[in-house]
Order: sequence, then structure tokens, then C-alpha cells
Amino acid sequence: MTFGRWRWRLVRICGESMAPRLRPGSFALFRPPRHLTSGDTVLVEHPRYGRIVKSVRAIADGEVWLEGLSSHSIAADRLGSVPFQAILGRLAFQVSPPG
Repeated sequence: MTFGRWRWRLVRICGESMAPRLRPGSFALFRPPRHLTSGDTVLVEHPRYGRIVKSVRAIADGEVWLEGLSSHSIAADRLGSVPFQAILGRLAFQVSPPG
């Protein structure tokens, strides 16, 4: 779901790759990515894996290196890097299910 001209995006988290930060069933609101730093949680249009949520591992030469936070994630070396333009948003707010 996209809101307004600023392209805020609401996403429901389905997998466990970003646990414990984002648990399955959580809702995450992403804002446009004006700047990024290591550790930011981002929504990405990945060329191999499609639309995914990952953590920024590093940024170099316009490329963003990604990683998941749990053992359920795709390995960081398999994710590789994506161009900054592939980042659809940076986590602004989340709501987790009870429990």
C-alpha cells in the first residue's frame, strides 16, 4: 500500500529473517530513503529476490550491502549489493502483534 505523493509504504512482514526487530505479522511503515546508515531497516526491490525487507550492512560507491538479522535469512554474501535506487524506503514505524 502506498500513501500520497511521498511514497510512504505499508508492508506486512511475512518471514522470520528480520526477527527479533520485525516479527512475522508485524506491520512496517517505510518512508522515502533520503539518506541511509548502517543498521537501517529498508524495503528493497531486489533483482533476484523481489521486494524484501533487510538491514543495511554497508554503503559504498552508490551500492547498498544488505543482511538479515536471523538465521532464517538469506546469507549476506548471496544477497550481495543493490544500487541505492533499489531502496524503496527506510523503516519509520512498526506495529508488532501481541505476544
